[in-house]
Amino acid sequence: MRICLLMLFASLMVACASAPKYQYAVEPTPLKAESTQYAIESVEVNLILGHGAREGDTRFNTEAKITETFTQALTQALQEYGALADAEAADADLNIVVDFVRKYNTGGKALNTPQVSHKVIASRGEQELAVFGLESYTLEYGIYDQMKIAGFKRGNDEELADIKRLAQLMADDIVQMGR
Repeated sequence: MRICLLMLFASLMVACASAPKYQYAVEPTPLKAESTQYAIESVEVNLILGHGAREGDTRFNTEAKITETFTQALTQALQEYGALADAEAADADLNIVVDFVRKYNTGGKALNTPQVSHKVIASRGEQELAVFGLESYTLEYGIYDQMKIAGFKRGNDEELADIKRLAQLMADDIVQMGR
């Protein structure tokens, strides 16, 4: 019974934490959901080695590889939405910071679910227009992925898939920013 209650509580916490809270610095905001054009001004992904990391271990993706994968996936997702523009044509610029805490399974030879925090700032020139972000969350996984985690079979490919999912979810939220 306790386990069921804990699982229900955890599910509710993830669901509540998954909706972005937009904070608009200018009212009325010039941002329009599903029509504003954005340029990606900067992307910073901070890879933080969490519990179970082994000193000098190079078997997993580098911070540069994670940043490259995230930036490419975000660019592609925004292009698919028709929300990506070059700097001159953009209605707003995006500055994105992602803290990606890599967690390891026992022994440090396989990966567990990462813990993520992110912040997105939309601005025009020096004027901040809107901010949203989430602190300390994890992605949801299906039974197959959970089995891989439990079986110590999660590695580089799964981590890059997480990064791509994260970029897609963030693009979904970016496109909905505005009124």
